Amino acid sequence: METVALKTRRSLLAALLLAAFIVPTAHSQVNLGAFGGVDLTDLSGDAPSNTKYLSETGFAVGAVGEYRIAEDVWLTLQPTWIQKGTRIAFAESGQEELNDSLVLNANYLTVPVLVKIVSGNNKTYVSGGLDLGFLLNATLSGPGVPADVSYVFKPTDLSANFALGIMLPVGRPRVTIEVRYSQSLLNAAHPDQDPEVYSLPPRFRWAGMQLFAGFLYPLGGGER
Repeated sequence: METVALKTRRSLLAALLLAAFIVPTAHSQVNLGAFGGVDLTDLSGDAPSNTKYLSETGFAVGAVGEYRIAEDVWLTLQPTWIQKGTRIAFAESGQEELNDSLVLNANYLTVPVLVKIVSGNNKTYVSGGLDLGFLLNATLSGPGVPADVSYVFKPTDLSANFALGIMLPVGRPRVTIEVRYSQSLLNAAHPDQDPEVYSLPPRFRWAGMQLFAGFLYPLGGGER
């Protein structure tokens, strides 16, 4: 059976955890929200002969949790489902013009951890940080049945993100509009993939622009 001292320690720990959540909320140090938008990415890397990578539009949706760590500085966590992709244009043997193409789509669950610095008017901001991505699936579409090419990619990816945004108050919530650049830091290609099969090089990275719109809702009542 639990001793009184053990029960007391557990109760105290639970109270401290509850206080850690309530205190920042009471002083409006926490924002919660959601966002969605488009992702314009392609592969960066040495394309095989007679092959070119073109941008492909994907979609993204995610949640936002922010915690104020200093005046005008926020730590932001943004779990996101995002669709990255590229169009692979290539020429048939003996031709110079790129007229055939394949579409590569890769779905990721990403966890960006960003530092956001808000300007003095509390309506514009810059942010940057790292984004850890987990591959969900990858599909190559073109002539014939789409093929599952998940094995072509490493299961995880790490990117650097840089963003500019604005926040427009609508009552207590704020509508956000953000432009973000994302660049993979690691080789996304699986070391065992055959570069000749899907016109992919042995080394490539994701890179591109993202446009997001969403909202933030401050918790508590003391926001300036």
